[in-house]
Amino acid sequence: MTRTPPDRPRTLVLAPRSTETDRRLGPAAYRKGLRVERSHDWAVPDGVPRGEAYVYAGPLFADAVARELGVGPLEPADD
Repeated sequence: MTRTPPDRPRTLVLAPRSTETDRRLGPAAYRKGLRVERSHDWAVPDGVPRGEAYVYAGPLFADAVARELGVGPLEPADD
């Protein structure tokens, strides 16, 4: 399991397209000590280390960046 050193906080990566939810989530994450980065295209923002990020986005963006970040997107069951 990858651990984040105390001097380097985990990062919340947000999709290029802003939503009401992520405009609230970003500041909340920052207050909890996370670094917040919004992507400006369909790629991982510069400086976000593999295995040290969370992604809040729709399925298309999540699929585009998940492998590079070393994360697996969670999706609800089809029922």
